[in-house]
Amino acid sequence: MRRIGLALLPLALLAAGPTGIAAAGLGDARIGDLEARIQDNEILVSFTLTNAIGDEVVERLHSGIPITFRHKVDLFVRRPFFMVPNKLLERTVVETAVEYDSLTRQYRLERRTDSKTEQADDALLDLEVRRSTESLQEAVDWLTVVRDVPLILRPGVPPSDRLRIRVNSNLGRKFVLLMFPSNYSVSAELRLSF
Repeated sequence: MRRIGLALLPLALLAAGPTGIAAAGLGDARIGDLEARIQDNEILVSFTLTNAIGDEVVERLHSGIPITFRHKVDLFVRRPFFMVPNKLLERTVVETAVEYDSLTRQYRLERRTDSKTEQADDALLDLEVRRSTESLQEAVDWLTVVRDVPLILRPGVPPSDRLRIRVNSNLGRKFVLLMFPSNYSVSAELRLSF
């Protein structure tokens, strides 16, 4: 009898379904409105995350758990053959975080931007912005709307139809079968046209 119970345990875990962020309504999160514009020596990338904040995420935020999204914005050259890896030219990482303070009833907003190239190990851009608000909608927009992320366009990079921008947003963790953690992320790609 005990062996039958142990044999049915994996079926019970499968029936329970995914938990964590995926159960919080993030299963259909996506990156939308991805656009890039060139200004001086920079490419400024903007995008929004849709369906990224569900009711359970808001409940976690109001219980005092900080919510952090990490966005990697890459400028790369797509190689003509799938066997050859793409050449990464520039990467900017934007980390947005919101934490609710129940004592003051304010949301603490924080955004950190770091930019690096593959040729140089030192950070080219290190920017941190902090502020507070009482509006939940402003806190949600802080997490999901990202504007003017700078990517430096180096001299000698030829304008090409193989020049691309990829955004990969890590939205947190989810658990598969209630016990195996994995990162939940969404991505989108844009071909640059000069």
